[in-house]
Amino acid sequence: MKFNQLLSWSLLSTLVVSQSSSSTPSDEEVTVYHVSNQSLNNNKEYFPSISIKDSQIYFDNLVGKDLSHVELSSSLIDLINEQIDDFISQGKSNLFINLKGNVKLNERYSNPIFKTSKSISKYFKNFEFGKSQKLSNEIISYGEESSEDLQSHFEYFKEKTSNIWQNFKSNSQKIIKSYNPTNDQLYINEISSLNHLNEFYDNLSSDSKSNTFILNFYSLLSIANKIGTDSETYKHQLKSFENLIIKMSKNFNIYIISYPYVQQDISHLQKRSSIESTFKTNQLKYGTKQACEVGTNNCNSHGECTQLKNKEEWSCLCSSSFNKTTSKTTNWVGSDCNKKDVSVPANLFLWTTIALVLLIAGGINLLASVGTDPLPGVLDAATLSPSKKNI
Repeated sequence: MKFNQLLSWSLLSTLVVSQSSSSTPSDEEVTVYHVSNQSLNNNKEYFPSISIKDSQIYFDNLVGKDLSHVELSSSLIDLINEQIDDFISQGKSNLFINLKGNVKLNERYSNPIFKTSKSISKYFKNFEFGKSQKLSNEIISYGEESSEDLQSHFEYFKEKTSNIWQNFKSNSQKIIKSYNPTNDQLYINEISSLNHLNEFYDNLSSDSKSNTFILNFYSLLSIANKIGTDSETYKHQLKSFENLIIKMSKNFNIYIISYPYVQQDISHLQKRSSIESTFKTNQLKYGTKQACEVGTNNCNSHGECTQLKNKEEWSCLCSSSFNKTTSKTTNWVGSDCNKKDVSVPANLFLWTTIALVLLIAGGINLLASVGTDPLPGVLDAATLSPSKKNI
């Protein structure tokens, strides 16, 4: 009897597990979106799930690989026809963003195309198309010809990151009311990489050759893991990311591959966060004089990059500036000499204020004590003696 009960319970548990695993296949899939800078009114309520092989063929066709020997399925033919009609005719560079953490995008500007297996990440990890250039820790460029201009644009990206982020933060604050900036270093680096890439293409001529760029975007998953998706900071950072990629869609065909939450991604983020935090503590010292000048904008014209004693490191040595109009000298401080040194006037104002307060308090105390002291004998007798007029 006990054996039959045990057998029935094991069969029931197996059935439940099999039903639960078969009922959530979409959790193991990724969704591929195309981003447009124009509002989309025809978002698909249904978009197909295709095999990993078909998804690879789709992306191969997008970057221009020869598919004459490949047999296409009927569903893939329809997708490629849409791709040719909508995207290839624009002649833009392709930007693939692997977005981790099952992020929900704004459906107004992101058009879902298809779903496929999450193992598509291996396709981008082993991507081969022309020459590759690692522009930063976040972005890799692929193309038939390498671009020296693009490489030089990213040459001192680490040194420029702080200024790029400050400019992006100020612009986002103008667009998003009550903007809540983050101090997550992963987000700062990834957003700055995208923004820096877009600045390069804004200054390019229209007849320049197109490349393919791949970026892994982990920071939204990092922020969600730390403070949750319901936090105001996370919502603002997601909005800022969406605004940036919508802006970039003028220069790029942007495809976002949205991955579900995976525990391995968190362990990867922890390792990367430790590396980024190490760089953050040392980012005010530079390996060369040129890197120091680029990273600090020539010390903001308030100093000079100087080599540290007994070290192969460079940092800003700030100097004073004299304004002939006001005849005033200004001292500068900070890692890039961008802050006015107000320590002397601040100390002068502080101690002067304290001295005045003590002087006024002492005067009041002196007047109060004088008013309560008895008068001398002569003055006291003169005050009490009656005058002749009163007799």
